[in-house]
Amino acid sequence: MKKKNNKLLPKGRQTLAVDLDGTIAKVNPLAGAIIGRPIKESIPILKKFKKANWQIVLYTVRPDEWILRRWCDKNFPKIFDAINCNPEDVRQWGIVAAKPKATIYLDDRAWPNVESFDWDKFEEDAKKRGWIK
Repeated sequence: MKKKNNKLLPKGRQTLAVDLDGTIAKVNPLAGAIIGRPIKESIPILKKFKKANWQIVLYTVRPDEWILRRWCDKNFPKIFDAINCNPEDVRQWGIVAAKPKATIYLDDRAWPNVESFDWDKFEEDAKKRGWIK
């Protein structure tokens, strides 16, 4: 079986940066700072990226890392490697950049349209590109 040659991805471990609101958490405009319920369709797909050895970073403008970490641990256990940073930058340089470096950024406002994130379409595309099985 011939291995897919994906020239779009750099060599080395890949990073998937995932937005919170509207991408993995439902948006409730009346809830204010409360994080919405998890979008269940995202969980098996993120697990496939984890199994394919991707680093997964939660990328959000929400400032309270403690609340974010608790929410992720409860709803997405052992999926996220970091919140709003790249672990290797922290280890190597001791810094947290304003925007984590990533191979792919998933955001309900960016892919594939600005209305809602379609996890089924994303999974199909990721399989076609050979990112996951």
